[in-house]
Amino acid sequence: MIGAGARFMRAWLVRVDRLGKKTGGEGKRRAAGPPKAALPGAKEALALEVGTRPFGFLATRASTRAQQVAQAWLNGHGLKLAYWPVLLALSEGRARSQADLAAFVDRTPAAVSLIVAEMEREGLVERRPNPANRRELLVTLSEPGAHKWVQTADMWRHVNAIAYAGFSAKDIARLADLLSRASANLDSAATLSTASRP
Repeated sequence: MIGAGARFMRAWLVRVDRLGKKTGGEGKRRAAGPPKAALPGAKEALALEVGTRPFGFLATRASTRAQQVAQAWLNGHGLKLAYWPVLLALSEGRARSQADLAAFVDRTPAAVSLIVAEMEREGLVERRPNPANRRELLVTLSEPGAHKWVQTADMWRHVNAIAYAGFSAKDIARLADLLSRASANLDSAATLSTASRP
């Protein structure tokens, strides 16, 4: 099956083609975007079956859908999805630096700083100077933040139940193993690419 993005592009190209036929060469010149003629490799890429589609496409699509399902569930608790990993990181009850949080949630320190600032304004976390390093701020859950975590701690179970519908335990274990191995391969390639830069 062809993905939504591919279907949209085909429909868009048909629309441009019709516009050109109605208005002649002038209409064709006005139509912005890619040429009507398929570029090399386009037909083959659009016709790929699920099993041969690029790994990044499949992984990104699954991740996007999982995030949409998670956010829809969290909406019922008045919580942004971006907040949940921070709540998870702080749910152990100890204070963490923003740099530590950034490493935990796999985001840049700047992005985490903005998220934490939003959460602080909403009363979910508290920040205070680190006694051992006054230039560093430590983040902890507030009482409302702890309550929000208790309400939403099972979010991932809800998402997994939907994602793994019809899967056997063996299927799930196999999928986790394959994704971990693919991720490790990509990590190694990225490391080598970075190391080879002048």
